[in-house]
Amino acid sequence: MLRSATVALSDMSERAWAAQVTELARTLGYQRSYHTFDSRRSSSGFPDLVLVRDRIVYAELKTAKGKLSAEQSGWLDALAQAGGEAYLWRPADLDEVAKVLGKRWRWSAYNRSLQADGQGWTPSTLWITSRDSQEAA
Repeated sequence: MLRSATVALSDMSERAWAAQVTELARTLGYQRSYHTFDSRRSSSGFPDLVLVRDRIVYAELKTAKGKLSAEQSGWLDALAQAGGEAYLWRPADLDEVAKVLGKRWRWSAYNRSLQADGQGWTPSTLWITSRDSQEAA
């Protein structure tokens, strides 16, 4: 069960945000998750969180005011180009995160698109390689 919000979303730390997303994923049946708590010995820019259930989700987690680095943008681009499901999530996206993680996705290699349970819904936080790089620092 998700913890009740004791901190305003705009004041949430990245660590608290990661814990909330990880807990939500566990509640929704993701058997495996990986989060690098100390990135000093990891590849620069690799997404903060990797979740595995019936699919693999890569998520870069930012605070409300956190800036996306060029390395992070590059990783999200590379993962999306390789057919990965990559997201940039902020605390204000919590409802969409729950919706995304709750869906069963099917990747269509034919038209390189994600389809959710045949409903045609695409999340706004899904990283698309043609996405404007205006958020990159």
